[in-house]
Amino acid sequence: MTPNCYMCDEPGTTVEHVPPKCLFPEDKDLPSGIKLRNSLITVPACKTHNTRFCRDDEFLMYILVINLPANYTAFRQFRTKILRAVQRNPSLIKKLFANTHRVYVRSKPNGPLEPSLAYDIDEARFNAVLEKVARGIYYHHYNICWPGEIHVRPEFLVSIDQPNSIQTNILTQTITAASNMLFAGSPSYGANPSVFCYQVYDLPGKAPLMMRFRFYGEGCVTLIFNKRDLPTALIPPETASGPSN
Repeated sequence: MTPNCYMCDEPGTTVEHVPPKCLFPEDKDLPSGIKLRNSLITVPACKTHNTRFCRDDEFLMYILVINLPANYTAFRQFRTKILRAVQRNPSLIKKLFANTHRVYVRSKPNGPLEPSLAYDIDEARFNAVLEKVARGIYYHHYNICWPGEIHVRPEFLVSIDQPNSIQTNILTQTITAASNMLFAGSPSYGANPSVFCYQVYDLPGKAPLMMRFRFYGEGCVTLIFNKRDLPTALIPPETASGPSN
């Protein structure tokens, strides 16, 4: 029997990587003996919802690789895969760094201010891609589609010149602090944590289910799955201790 697609009720006749496979460095871009494409998470997908050749996958990779908290694995991915893409298509770098702003940041809480660049991103597109990943991880963890809304909260994005920048950044800091407490000591899932891993906080009943993704070390995203408006039959009856498939 063919399983359903992770996004809809259609048969899942193809396989989708969640997160996208392009986030994981190829063997040729890593030191000898290191492999980061082992045991990647896959879910069944219909042809409509398989994004294997979708530009959104690369868009997600670019944003995650060049974000401030990214680790050395992300640095290698930038120096290899992304720079090859830029050499093939020089206009790509202009698209990546359009509307840049010179800023000064601290890489550590009490560290010195260091020059850097801030850039605008298509936040709606970014959150939409992360939501698809979240639906895939939910399917992987519970072996069922998530039928409700998902609130996506990237913890590493900083608002600089918007009218509500102060309020937005305070909210992000609050979410980060709450997630640090909530997920402290929780199991982490994912065979290649230097690229991606996730945690789950799930209480029985109507309490919100929460996940936290980590991309390239400290690029954290908090995701909130609101169970309040779902029929009881669609709510997992017990907290899952680990992926069910």
